[in-house]
Amino acid sequence: SYQYFFGHFDNPLNLLNNLERIILKNWKLKDRDYVYSKKFGHFINLHVKARFKTKNLNNLKNRILEIDNYLLNEIKESSLILLSFDTNEVWIDKFSKKAWYAFYGNLFTQKCFNNQAKLEILNYENTKITIKKIIKILSKVGKKKKFILMVSPHRLLITYSNKDVQIADLYCKSTYLSTYSDLECSHISYFPAFEILNNLNEREIFRRDDYIHVTHKTIKNYLMPYFEKLYF
Repeated sequence: SYQYFFGHFDNPLNLLNNLERIILKNWKLKDRDYVYSKKFGHFINLHVKARFKTKNLNNLKNRILEIDNYLLNEIKESSLILLSFDTNEVWIDKFSKKAWYAFYGNLFTQKCFNNQAKLEILNYENTKITIKKIIKILSKVGKKKKFILMVSPHRLLITYSNKDVQIADLYCKSTYLSTYSDLECSHISYFPAFEILNNLNEREIFRRDDYIHVTHKTIKNYLMPYFEKLYF
């Protein structure tokens, strides 16, 4: 079992920005990075997925400080880190110039909150630069590390690129595939989860209520045996 204590990072630029904040300490969260969501009924932070519901802003700030420390300690103790992201679509805040963890706004009109961010779609070149920076920062902290790169087998739920979602999903996965293949070296390997599942019947792979998320049964039967054979 895996513990998602601090949420997850949908795109690599959001992870990079948070590592720059937590490890390099070259920027800080400000009050305008926090928003009270009427839809959810609690405060959120635009840059950190805190998985924490509160109507008290200070409680959320303390929670983020707690999970920042948790993440930093996990990185220090880790000798192996697996990097996998769901999308290459990033919303960049116009004030902080940092990536939101996900789109926040009206899903139907695709207009973001207060017109406060702009959409950037990471291509091969800036994806590669971003991943290399992530690995460089992580390698500076704690134990000597190795890295596994993996293209997420999950399908995109939505795209903001004004394209068909299947086309956007294909472009996203192709971008990561080409990037990761160029980054393989002695301490960076690639695990072909996407390729393994892509050769199976989709009715066996995904949850039938959404055809987006891979089932635990699929992971257990098809991915973990090969993962264990390859890395253990």
